Amino acid sequence: MNRRRFLGVLAACVFGTGLLAATAEAAPYGYGRRGYEYDRRRRAELERRRELERRREWERRRRLEEERRRRLEWERRRRREAARRYYGRRYY
Repeated sequence: MNRRRFLGVLAACVFGTGLLAATAEAAPYGYGRRGYEYDRRRRAELERRRELERRREWERRRRLEEERRRRLEWERRRRREAARRYYGRRYY
């Protein structure tokens, strides 16, 4: 890398860090650029979305579990009926 390119990269880095520091100074402390209310609303929205996703996941799991139980019950009934047909009602 030649000297001119190195100095250009160095200047860009220095200017970039200065710009970052200036924007950080201008921002309200601790809450990004948009302030406390925006941050609070955004957090509440994220929490709501997470809760919704959790509930959806729970519903999906419950539905799958019910489906599995129903299928097992059906399979059991089918096998019992087949055994009754084969061995007779007295045994099954």
